[in-house]
Amino acid sequence: MKKYTALFFLAGCLSLTACFKELENLDSSSNPTNPISDFNSGLQAYYTFDDGTAYDQSGQDAHASTPSGGSFVNDNGHSCLKLSSVNAEYLNIPYNFFSGYSYWTVSFWVKDLTAGCVFAAVNSSNDNGYDSPCLWADQGGQLIVYLRDAYHHCDISYNYANNSSAWHHYTIVRNGGTTGNNVPVKFYVDGVLTDNLSVPSYATDGTKIIFGGNKNGSYGITPSMKLDNIRFYNRALTNKDVMILYNSEK
Repeated sequence: MKKYTALFFLAGCLSLTACFKELENLDSSSNPTNPISDFNSGLQAYYTFDDGTAYDQSGQDAHASTPSGGSFVNDNGHSCLKLSSVNAEYLNIPYNFFSGYSYWTVSFWVKDLTAGCVFAAVNSSNDNGYDSPCLWADQGGQLIVYLRDAYHHCDISYNYANNSSAWHHYTIVRNGGTTGNNVPVKFYVDGVLTDNLSVPSYATDGTKIIFGGNKNGSYGITPSMKLDNIRFYNRALTNKDVMILYNSEK
């Protein structure tokens, strides 16, 4: 009897050891409040504005600037960039992180958004090429993703105007596709997929990316907004990635 009791005791210990080992091996992806280390993978630029500058914090030295003004403020715990429609203030990023990639992600926090260009990959001159990808906020509360021109866009179901007074996390993911065929695009708000769309064509000719402004008056209207934690990836984040990222930054 003692022999069997000892065997049962040993088996129980081994089972407990295995359980503890399993707990130790859980990575941070099982906890949505902690970002997984893979969020550095494919990260091309990361603008936190925490130090009162538009410097890139990814280590890639893709520093941005605010040529027409803008102020670094603290809003409800967010050290953020405030852009006003006065003086057509905008964030100027002298790189096009979308160019050459079939898979990419852009994510950022936004508050107090008004109608106009949220962001766009643009050329330095007013006329050349397509200002795309572009996220546009129209005056009726509609968000629109342009991937080529006015004929190649996605209407987003989320109404930004009803929710603009609070901070929200926007994520746009291009998940493959080719230039001349249907291009899959996903749009997320606060970690949740709101739109799974397909656009018939895609082009990006821009030499830089802007947030806000009106491209020297060519856009007609100029938005105001507050921005925080802008990230660009050369890969498509998954649904789970987006939710973990949202929870880690909120």
